[in-house]
Parts: sequence; C-alpha cells; structure tokens
Amino acid sequence: MEQPSREQITEALGKVIDPELKRPVTELDMVREVRVEDGHVAVMIALTVAGCPLRDSFENQVREHVLPLPGVESVSLEFDVMSPDERAKLTQRLRGARESTSRASGSSCSRSQGSWPGSAGWSSPRGCSR
Repeated sequence: MEQPSREQITEALGKVIDPELKRPVTELDMVREVRVEDGHVAVMIALTVAGCPLRDSFENQVREHVLPLPGVESVSLEFDVMSPDERAKLTQRLRGARESTSRASGSSCSRSQGSWPGSAGWSSPRGCSR
C-alpha cells in the first residue's frame, strides 16, 4: 500500500490553523510527532496550555487535511502541552513578527482581543493560549 510522504503530511498540516493565533501549526512549531504505519497517520500537537477548549478544531482540521492524502485510511491526533520555555519562545517570536509588521506599516502595536497573551493587557477571550 502506498504511504503518504513526510512532505505530503507536513504540507497538509501546514493547512491546520491555530484558531486563536491564526497561523499554521507547522509555523508555530506545534507539531511534535508524526507517525505513519499501514495507512494510519498519528499526529501529536503541542497545545499552549493543558485543557485547551479548542481541541475539537485541531482534530477536525487534522482529519480534514490529512485524511484525503493518498494511502491514508485513518488519522488520530494526540495532544501534548508546551513547556513554559516553549511558550516564552513562541510569544517572543510572535511579538517580534507583530512589531516588525507594525514598524513596516508605520503604526504602533496595539492591544486587541485575540492577540497573543503573555503580558498585562493582552486578552484572549476563548482562553486556549494562556
């Protein structure tokens, strides 16, 4: 049986968007592990916090994008949680990207709902990334 390539799976996971951060899980370094065996693809995604209420979105998206790949008969998703150091690095990376975008456009970085949390004033009403 034909197995999907690592590149095909990575490309498919690149279409899985974190519902709060609005970026692909591959770009956010949230994909911990991918295993392929006999038509089954198992993916592990690291959430920013335990008990993330948006797990269903990740599950639905992973199935939607990975299941159609040639040779994939089933997909499972497991979750892990980022360490404080991993969250800090992600926060810093996201802030750096936002600041460079703000500088390029000539506007200041504003605080708004749905922005990456981590400092006073940043809010995330859906609560997954804290």
